[in-house]
Amino acid sequence: MERSRGITPCGRPAIFVAAALMSVLLSGWRADAADRDVGSRPPGTFDYYVLSLSWVPGFCATHRGQTAECSKGLGFALHGLWPQLNDGDYPTDCDVVALTQSEVRDYRGLYASPSLIAHEWRKHGTCSGLQPPAYFALASSDLRRVRVPAGYGPGSMSRTTDAAAVKSAFIAANPRLSLDGVRTVLQRGRLTEIDICLTKTGNSRAC
Repeated sequence: MERSRGITPCGRPAIFVAAALMSVLLSGWRADAADRDVGSRPPGTFDYYVLSLSWVPGFCATHRGQTAECSKGLGFALHGLWPQLNDGDYPTDCDVVALTQSEVRDYRGLYASPSLIAHEWRKHGTCSGLQPPAYFALASSDLRRVRVPAGYGPGSMSRTTDAAAVKSAFIAANPRLSLDGVRTVLQRGRLTEIDICLTKTGNSRAC
């Protein structure tokens, strides 16, 4: 999957933030799957969603001194809600509808980094077939339905590299999730992200 999303580097202008996000997260390695960007498709032409949660301590451990979010004591934070295809590939940049300033303002608190709002909408939200308010409302709703396991919430000191243990903890904390519906991402041998595969109505499904 396209991994150009992440935590905002501290004190950098927006254009450098975007470039840093692209560089940093494209270096990630997905433990459970490898997916391919198939480019633009008609909005709404996809099979399911991936709700991606960044493990901020893991990201910060591999990019020390680069992010303002590293001082906030965050655990898991929303990375994005991504339309996905059944073969594991995914569409991107499906429309040119831009966010209004009021929409940016309304949803700036949804992600760990406000800079992700415009990026996530352009790259993934435009492929959902939804208008921005409905897309971000869905991301928020799906996020609220996921229970972060004990020890991985805000203020967590865990720096675990055991992706299998984190995956098991998520399954235990969320009985509705299936084992084949949760995937992990590693960077430099450390867990940096967990992905949860959901139907368009928010139910668990295999990735």
